Amino acid sequence: MIRIILLIATFTLSLVVKGQQMYSEDMREALAFFKEANYEKAIPTFEKVAGYSAENWLPNYYISLSYALQSFREADKIRREELLKNADNYFEKIASSESKNPEVLNLEAMLYMGWMAYNPMQYGAMYFTSVVEAYNRARKIDPTNPRVAYMLVQFDMNSTKYLGGNAKDFCNELEKSIELFHNFKPESEFHPNWGLDHAEELYRICTK
Repeated sequence: MIRIILLIATFTLSLVVKGQQMYSEDMREALAFFKEANYEKAIPTFEKVAGYSAENWLPNYYISLSYALQSFREADKIRREELLKNADNYFEKIASSESKNPEVLNLEAMLYMGWMAYNPMQYGAMYFTSVVEAYNRARKIDPTNPRVAYMLVQFDMNSTKYLGGNAKDFCNELEKSIELFHNFKPESEFHPNWGLDHAEELYRICTK
């Protein structure tokens, strides 16, 4: 009996180790595509991980984020709307369970901004307050999150086009967000750690 129990335990452990190894390999591959902005390859790889790791919020987070980032660089209106809808669909998979996660709240604000950029007349006034509220919740949970700080500054800078003011007034806040990036340590190699290069580029533009 003891031998059977040991065999079962060994077999179970081997499956767990194999599963963890597969997860790590797939996530590394997907994140490599993501960092290259190759979302067409990143998304199906993240979807593969989501298929066998349903309890993990990270794959669906990255899928939603990838669709959102694609939408910002898509010129075709029909395709852009499709990308935003896909982003929303994957976001809904994690919205409830990760409602107090600043990374997910940052993504929520980004999705609102995606719709605002897609159709400012229809969604601008509708989602402006929602963006601010999402960022305020995220900052309250973790005021040191660099992506929240950076994306909020970017939102404020873009808002000056419509609300008046000078985008350069936010250069100092942008610099502070860069400092947060340098002090930030992700929970694991797979947790969100993007944005520094974009923040630094925006800062260079801001201080010219």
